[in-house]
Amino acid sequence: MRFNKTKLLSYGIVLSMTAVSMLSTSPLASAAGNVTDEEYSYVKGLDKDPFYTRWREKRNTSKVYCYPKKYAATYTIVKGCYYDSYEKKHINLRDCSSCVKIPVGVHGIITNSVREDGCNRASLYINSGKEQATQGVWSPDSTANSSYVVFK
Repeated sequence: MRFNKTKLLSYGIVLSMTAVSMLSTSPLASAAGNVTDEEYSYVKGLDKDPFYTRWREKRNTSKVYCYPKKYAATYTIVKGCYYDSYEKKHINLRDCSSCVKIPVGVHGIITNSVREDGCNRASLYINSGKEQATQGVWSPDSTANSSYVVFK
């Protein structure tokens, strides 16, 4: 039986490209960060004050993503906590960023210390400042994007 080395090499390249393609779209690849956008909205006088987003798993040390889409800027502080799955409760609640103001229409990423402080969950404390409302999306982990504005 004779093997055509050129055909064998090209089949090997195609198979390896297919494996890399499958891996990059697998759940394992996306598990690196919790980057799914989740909506938030805050209306002064209607919503509970202070207003917090729900706790979400923070999988890495990346910045928290926040994108105010409507009404007014979002004033926010990244909160961190440790979720004890045995006790089924959030403990060690702490501020993990300074208060930042992210203007409407700006894709912001917020420097935070959630993972560095031993926390595994993140939440945003949200306020609309002097305005009546703010609305947008956020995620606990962010992806590298040079067009995002960094807030410290």
